[in-house]
Amino acid sequence: MVWEDGRREAPSYPIQQHRSFFRSLASFVGECKDCSTELSSMRDHIRRAEENPAHLCNDRHCCKLADMLIAVDGRNMDEFAANNDGEWRPIAKILGKPLINPVKGTRFES
Repeated sequence: MVWEDGRREAPSYPIQQHRSFFRSLASFVGECKDCSTELSSMRDHIRRAEENPAHLCNDRHCCKLADMLIAVDGRNMDEFAANNDGEWRPIAKILGKPLINPVKGTRFES
């Protein structure tokens, strides 16, 4: 988090509060043979952030987890919709949600 005066605070809240989700995704990606480079990058940033939440104070690191943070925030939704289903299918599967890709007109069940 960046305050108005420019101070940065380690964004440990999402990582700590939703630790099981982030660990599940990192584990899933670690076992995935054909996961995208974006998911592999997410896995690496999750592992680093668990050791040191300040790792996510770097905007280039934090933005790599954007899809996961959106998913955690929307975990109470009935289903997800995304046009980048390569990254979202594993996320939706871990959360037990169907995924709709409105651009392709496809639906994936978890």
